Order: sequence, then C-alpha cells, then structure tokens
Amino acid sequence: MHKYFFLIIFSSISVWGNDAVSNKELLAKIELISNRVKQLEQRIQSVEKENNQLRKEIVKSTQTDASKLTDLAQILPSDPDQKKSFLDKLRFEINSNADKASGPWVNPKNWKKIRKRMSYYEVRKVLGTPTRIKPSVKPNIEQIYYYSGDLNADGSQEEGTVNFSDKRVVSFESPFG
Repeated sequence: MHKYFFLIIFSSISVWGNDAVSNKELLAKIELISNRVKQLEQRIQSVEKENNQLRKEIVKSTQTDASKLTDLAQILPSDPDQKKSFLDKLRFEINSNADKASGPWVNPKNWKKIRKRMSYYEVRKVLGTPTRIKPSVKPNIEQIYYYSGDLNADGSQEEGTVNFSDKRVVSFESPFG
C-alpha cells in the first residue's frame, strides 16, 4: 500500500513539473492506480477469508483429537493390574515398531544374504548401520557388529551379530535363529 502512496506522490510531482500533461492523461493514470488498489484489496479479502477457514479447520481438528483422548480413557481397563498389563503391552508394541523401522537388518531375507569374507561396507549395504560396534577380546575376531531390538514385542531384545577378522566376515548369527 505504501508503494502506491509513493507512486501517487511521485506521479503528481512529475505531472506538476511537466505542464504538457493533460487532465485526461492524469485522470487515466489515477483510474489505473485506483483499479490496482481495488484489485489488491480484493486479494487481501480472499486471503483473509482463506486464513479464517484454515483457522476453523485447525480448531475443529484439535477438538476431535481431544475427543480421541477421552475415548482412550474409556478403552483403558479400570483394574490397576489389567491397566498395567495393557500399558506394558502397548509400550512393547511401540518399541517393537520403532525397532522394526530401524533398518534393513530387521528383515530375515537380508540376513540370508550375509556370507563369509564380506567386507564392512558390504555388510552395511545389506543390513544397514549396526546398533553397536565393539572390538572383540577373542584373538581370532577383531570387531563385532551388533544389531539388536525388540522385533516381536515380547519385551526382550533379539540380537544378531557379525564378527570380523582382517576386515572380513568370519562368522555371523541372525536374530531370527
């Protein structure tokens, strides 16, 4: 809006400085500016209308989310022991889902691709980044890749290992047996 104010002032100064401008030209310029201002006002109104609609949708969605929370309270058992058991199972399931999403090592087919003499790079390409990497105390193994997580939501960690010597796989154990 400020741009147009300065534009009007500048055009009026240039008009007064130039005697050759007729009233018709001046009126045409003012009409153009007026039309442009009207268009901008219409755009502002439409944007404000969209903004109000979005605000209403956000409020509506947060209210439905709050009602879902009250539905959760109705789902929980009232007996403290059953409630604890339910929440433990829920926690195990959430942790298990997070572990299942932690990389390609959670797929049994990928463990079948592991072979002796594979390099660090090849193992990471097949199984992804290990959960832990540790040096070994055994003389014939120099490094161990650990892949662990609760894959079946039973509360215990399943673990697979890949043992390296001279930067090559010498043995491995799948978490799937």
